[in-house]
Amino acid sequence: MVSASEIYRASPEDLALRPFGDEAAVFSRASGATHYLPPLAACVLGLLLERPFTPGELAAAILSRYDEDGDTIAPLLSEALEELLRLGLIHRQP
Repeated sequence: MVSASEIYRASPEDLALRPFGDEAAVFSRASGATHYLPPLAACVLGLLLERPFTPGELAAAILSRYDEDGDTIAPLLSEALEELLRLGLIHRQP
């Protein structure tokens, strides 16, 4: 479950992100696996490779790029963060 107070981060030295339009492929040097990322997950990972974010900061950054409202993006962002965590592509700290 995503908490508003947690900070999410990705390690640029561990990942190679290759965009393909709005989607992306990411190679994890740690696991040796390559993963397909749909548009929102690709955007989230791209942002987290730049710097750590809280969910609120991520939502604001995404809303500034896309024509969506906060109520629509919140559950989708939560799903994207959980999937990136499950894949081991990002980390969270309380």
